[in-house]
Amino acid sequence: MKTLRTIICILAASVASVLPSYAQKAQYKILDASAKHMPEWVNSVENGYLIATASGSSIEEAKAAVTESVKQQIAQSIATRVVAESSLLSSYSENADGFSSAQQLETSIVSRTAKLPFISEISLAKATDFYWEQRQWKSNKQTDYFYAVKYPYSEHDMKMLAAQYIEHDNSLNAGLEQFESGIRTVPSVESIGENINRLRVFLDEFDTQDPRYGQVQILSNRYRELYDQITLECVQVSKGKAVVTLKLGGREISTSQRPVLKSNCATQLSSTIEGNAIVIKYNDEYCYEQDDNYIDIRLRAGNKYISERIHIEL
Repeated sequence: MKTLRTIICILAASVASVLPSYAQKAQYKILDASAKHMPEWVNSVENGYLIATASGSSIEEAKAAVTESVKQQIAQSIATRVVAESSLLSSYSENADGFSSAQQLETSIVSRTAKLPFISEISLAKATDFYWEQRQWKSNKQTDYFYAVKYPYSEHDMKMLAAQYIEHDNSLNAGLEQFESGIRTVPSVESIGENINRLRVFLDEFDTQDPRYGQVQILSNRYRELYDQITLECVQVSKGKAVVTLKLGGREISTSQRPVLKSNCATQLSSTIEGNAIVIKYNDEYCYEQDDNYIDIRLRAGNKYISERIHIEL
């Protein structure tokens, strides 16, 4: 209950900061309204509800702004609860700007929560009550719209959404571990590029203040560096045939691409992929023993090329 009271106080403070005061009311006149009198709930805090208010140049703009206010209040309440009850806090430390780890984590959670499905599903259609006013300000005769909603949001809802957030966050940690372990077991040249693209999408899951944001960037660079570590090795050369493999960290890896082949004497060059091996066949009719006869092999790896020269046996 202590956590709930703390969150209610935070939400009450945020509501109070945007509610019209009597001094403000004297500065405008009401041209139109959804009810004869402003409902009491607009200026109150009710258990099991969020009270959100916003203004805009049009009623649609005001409704969009009040929807965002509801989303922000829910995101903030989830963040406060997660910080109070979750071990996620241990992954954060004091930073140079003087923010506590709790503040840093809370800011990150609010930002990340906004991307989750349950926030995008928030709609004014779920509000139990609403009130709006069209106001004309006496100082400049300009008009705008004030909009308020009473949105159902109980402690049970808060617990449920906080649990969903933590579940999603744990799945992100699991994904990070998979990328980390996968860097040691990439099966092919193509899988490196696939993981780099997946990491680019994965990066969007994290706020820049989240330490994992930097971890994902480092992992992306480590995957790119794998391209520099790939080598082509000739494992067999016989008359009219050569077999080469790709090696990464002492392991054979595969590729689905056919290499570019060039020779100073061989003709009818062709290649096939057989498991992790690239089998090259050629005609050595125009190769001579006194010459240095060879075939150059080139494969693309990301933005780089891997090359190897094999010498033809006659």
